[in-house]
Amino acid sequence: VLKPEISSHYQLVRSRFQGVINIAVMDKGTGDKSKAHTAIVSGTTRNLLGQRQKVSFKEIREGDSIYYLGSFRFNNEEMLTFEVNVQPDPNKAPYKVKFQKKFYAD
Repeated sequence: VLKPEISSHYQLVRSRFQGVINIAVMDKGTGDKSKAHTAIVSGTTRNLLGQRQKVSFKEIREGDSIYYLGSFRFNNEEMLTFEVNVQPDPNKAPYKVKFQKKFYAD
């Protein structure tokens, strides 16, 4: 559950039918040390009826951390397919990530 102060600070809508996706991009670095990396992040969701919605991501920087938050709407017990494009290097093709998740309204 997204805390009220966090949603207010980053202007994210809190609702039982609103979800948030968090994407963090890490540069492997050397040894065991990984480092946060900026990227161009975009995405969509699609339900079982084929209806799509765009997910707009906001870049969040906190200390050494960089991550991207995107919000989306869902219905109770709805299965959504996410298609997320992550492009750490603007001169190269993005990485494409696809996954499914079923959502429940509290």
